[in-house]
Amino acid sequence: MSIDLIIAKSRNGKGVFANKDFKERGKILKLQKGKLISYEEIDYDKKEDRYLQVDKKLYFNPFGNLINFLNHSCDPNTGVIIRQNEIYIMSIKNISAGEEIIFDYSTTMDEDDWTMKCNCGSKNCRKIIRSIRFLPDKLFKKYKTYIPKFLQKSYIENRK
Repeated sequence: MSIDLIIAKSRNGKGVFANKDFKERGKILKLQKGKLISYEEIDYDKKEDRYLQVDKKLYFNPFGNLINFLNHSCDPNTGVIIRQNEIYIMSIKNISAGEEIIFDYSTTMDEDDWTMKCNCGSKNCRKIIRSIRFLPDKLFKKYKTYIPKFLQKSYIENRK
C-alpha cells in the first residue's frame, strides 16, 4: 500500500484517505494489476470487486488495488485519466491530508442498465448514479479533462 494513501472507516464503509496533501492536477494513484474483461463477464454479485470502464465494452478489474475502496461523490476531488493503457486517479482540486479520496462514478461508466443509489452526502447529491449520458451538462464541462475520451464521445453523441 502507498504511504501517501490509507484505507480507513468512511461514511460508506471503508474508504481511501490522503496521508499527505495533494495539489490540484496531481497524480494520486496509478492502477496496476488486474485484468481486462468484457461487460458480459462482470459479476456484480461479488461485492468486493470493482470495475472501471476503459473502452466501449471493456472493463478493468483492479483486484488488489486501492480503487476497490474509492467511494463515489457527486462532488468529487479526483478523476480518472487513461493514457496509453495506463490508468491514473488524479486530483481535480487540492486535497488535504486526512481528506477522503472520492470520484464521480458517472464519469467512468457508459452502461444504461447500471444505476446505484447515492449516499455521498454532498449538497449537490444527484441521489442516483447513472451512466455518463445522464451527467448534467454543467458537470460534464467541469470534469471533461478527467473523463476518458471514449466516454466524452458517447456523452456528446447522446446529446445530439
